[in-house]
Amino acid sequence: MASEQSGRTELPLQYYLENEYQSLIEIFHWVANLAGSVYTDTTAVVSPEAAYAAAPLSDTHLLSQEFLLNYKHSSLDLTLPLGVGGYFDFPARSSLSLRHLREQEEKAGRGHIVELPPYQNVNASLGVTIRARRSLRTFTGKTMPLRTLSTLLFYANGVTGDIALVSEDNDPQWPTYSLGPTEAAKTRAASSGGGLNPISLYLVVRDVQTLDDGIYVYLPVEHSLKRLATFDDEARNRHLALGVSWGPNLDPATVNVTVYYVYSVYENSRKYGDLGLPFAVVEAGEIAAHLHLISTATKVGSSDIGGWEKVQTERFLGVDGLSRHLVHATVIGML
Repeated sequence: MASEQSGRTELPLQYYLENEYQSLIEIFHWVANLAGSVYTDTTAVVSPEAAYAAAPLSDTHLLSQEFLLNYKHSSLDLTLPLGVGGYFDFPARSSLSLRHLREQEEKAGRGHIVELPPYQNVNASLGVTIRARRSLRTFTGKTMPLRTLSTLLFYANGVTGDIALVSEDNDPQWPTYSLGPTEAAKTRAASSGGGLNPISLYLVVRDVQTLDDGIYVYLPVEHSLKRLATFDDEARNRHLALGVSWGPNLDPATVNVTVYYVYSVYENSRKYGDLGLPFAVVEAGEIAAHLHLISTATKVGSSDIGGWEKVQTERFLGVDGLSRHLVHATVIGML
């Protein structure tokens, strides 16, 4: 029976399901399939179809839409040409040739450095590996060998060679670009706009051979890990709690390594301006693709995740959320 309290009528659940529910679903279905709705901004629940269809009639308040509306209007926009032009002067070239010194400074600073063992020379067929790649979210929880992690990181975004920035024969007018003999920049496994590599790989490690559980950052030039924090039970439980947002079909306790892609805004915006963001996101995708392919080739499971909590995870990693931002994440586990 219905009861009245403060002028409101409370309906029993069974009555609602039998008499009201179907009618409300039919109304919602009709509204959601309109070509456009002038009520998009004021409707409590809006389906994606209605939101996008109503874009010409209503402000959808999508941040990505605002970004695209202001993204590289035309080739007449001088921001990019000026940025690229300035990139070839002395400061930019000297910066590239001296980037290896940053990692040497990282090694000399605070934090424990772990020298990674030599990576495995993987000769798997590229075509077979691409066809076999799958996003896997069920792992055994077994200990990951340190050499396996070394191999994954090298093929994902390790240093694969050098590229000369200046030639005495071709550029006699250019001054010396470095403080020492090095006149070359380091090339990576994954491509990066301008070779600026604004993406850093932060790792949350659990049960990897000889490594303490904790937070690490990968140093590609040195092929090393810098330990930023060691986990106690409280920190470990905090990360497991963050993992709840990854989805119900993934047990965070079985993940050996969570790879967080952190974008340093000023690394490439000094050349590309606002275009630095999409270039960085593309770079993160290329690193992730390499990571999935090498995981497949070495019989390790991997999957990208999009449900991570940005602000809480950045605080957990010690990322400021101002000049450095979390833009992507990948989980890796033993099969």
